[in-house]
Amino acid sequence: MFKITYLWSKFCKKLPLSAIKNSRFEKPSKAEARSTVINSKMGRYSYCGYNCTIINAEIGRFTSIGDNVVIGAANHPLEWISTSPAFYYGKDSIPKNLAKLSYDASPAKTRIGNDVWIGRDVLVRGGG
Repeated sequence: MFKITYLWSKFCKKLPLSAIKNSRFEKPSKAEARSTVINSKMGRYSYCGYNCTIINAEIGRFTSIGDNVVIGAANHPLEWISTSPAFYYGKDSIPKNLAKLSYDASPAKTRIGNDVWIGRDVLVRGGG
């Protein structure tokens, strides 16, 4: 009975697919289930584990990325009077606009070289 339960749980872990948009994977690289990869490139023999978010990144070959890793999270303005989205121009999480400050939150390109290991639960900020 233990073996069937174990195999079923492994199957269920892989059941949800990864979400990949505008990205290129050199074969046989891979993104595990529940990972999101957007505007990125992953080199040959590289992989990312479960529940990863990779945005606007170039990842070299033979790179191992653990579970729950975030690469290229959105930028955030720290020099404004407040970090609240109420100061952003346009529609955001807060329906009230207290200012009309414009800000590009998209992350800068993040480059990760060849033969790199990134352990689980790591945040890699976007940029050079």
